[in-house]
Amino acid sequence: MSTTETTTCHLTESLAIASLVMRLGEVERATRHPDGRHETDTTHTVMLALTAWRMAGDVNATLPPSEQLHLESVLILALIHDMPEAIAGDVVTLRPLDADARQAKADAEAAAVECIRDELPWLAGLIDVHEEQQVPEARYVHFLDKLMPKLTHIHDGCRVLRERGMGREELVANQRAQGARLLEGSPELTWAKRLFDRATDACVEAYEDTTYPPHEDPPHPVEGGALTDAICEHVPHLERTDRDLLAYAIRTAGKRSPERKARWAHVMGLLAVGSTVAHHLCLAAGCDPEEMAGGGR
Repeated sequence: MSTTETTTCHLTESLAIASLVMRLGEVERATRHPDGRHETDTTHTVMLALTAWRMAGDVNATLPPSEQLHLESVLILALIHDMPEAIAGDVVTLRPLDADARQAKADAEAAAVECIRDELPWLAGLIDVHEEQQVPEARYVHFLDKLMPKLTHIHDGCRVLRERGMGREELVANQRAQGARLLEGSPELTWAKRLFDRATDACVEAYEDTTYPPHEDPPHPVEGGALTDAICEHVPHLERTDRDLLAYAIRTAGKRSPERKARWAHVMGLLAVGSTVAHHLCLAAGCDPEEMAGGGR
């Protein structure tokens, strides 16, 4: 391959990477910044990558050379761990998912990996390594990945959890159960479990701190006559009658689909919009974006 051809290939691949990362940056998570803005997948990814890389150095200091984590592998697995969500979107997991929701999430992300494989096979291969959880670096990154929302909740005073109706007891039970599951899958990471438990305690402390005011715009459906105006905010070129039709389409999205998945995922496919806009449109139409639809039910 000539130098010119190599440069052209590098540019093509760089553009594909840039496109995927820009889509990742558009994916909003349920967690929020202290000012009320939604955390994005890119914020979460950088938070995890820096934390995982920093902690790995201290962990390695306690291990014999043959068992130490490979720092470059830790960093790259942290950077790519959520890349499928650039296509599949983020699913709210503040509460444990039921079996149908877990399967729908897994199916959507598996399909996203195959889309990535078409353009960036090396990236899909790294995602496979993370998902298979066979190497210690992948298990380490996965464990710390589940710690990151706790850090965001602590900074935000757990307001998202309170606004979604989660009580103190449910908060503690969910996080303790999650920590136990993580340790069961990675019994060598006892130090991470101690960190996870301390973060859970800090979450409870933040939850009980009533000095945090409510968010100015807690998530809730838009009702009544405000519906079409809310939809207009996201799809401004539509006429009012078109908006009414769109609202009906959102409310019935997935009704006849053989595939069972979250309503926002049906809307995303139906309207060819991103996951964030699909979530907003569901709320504007008075629907729960995470409600499961389709599958003949």
